[in-house]
Amino acid sequence: MRRCYEVDFIELKKVNKTLLSLTFISGKNAMDIDFYPIKNEWIAKELTFFGATNTNKNGVTLKHDIRLKAFNFANLAEKFIGE
Repeated sequence: MRRCYEVDFIELKKVNKTLLSLTFISGKNAMDIDFYPIKNEWIAKELTFFGATNTNKNGVTLKHDIRLKAFNFANLAEKFIGE
């Protein structure tokens, strides 16, 4: 898995035919993303970021189209650092 994604750990929260719920963890930062099957891809419409610089226990949610095939933890995390 490490070769597929630039993260340290991926936790499968829920998996079935209509939902792929994942937590991506890298160091003190994490993202919760729920992917849904749309056509031949798994796509999410939002993600929740939990980071060392974020004091919100519920995380910060960003509305953003995310394709599992093109997921890049570092690029998405940069949008939240400092918020």
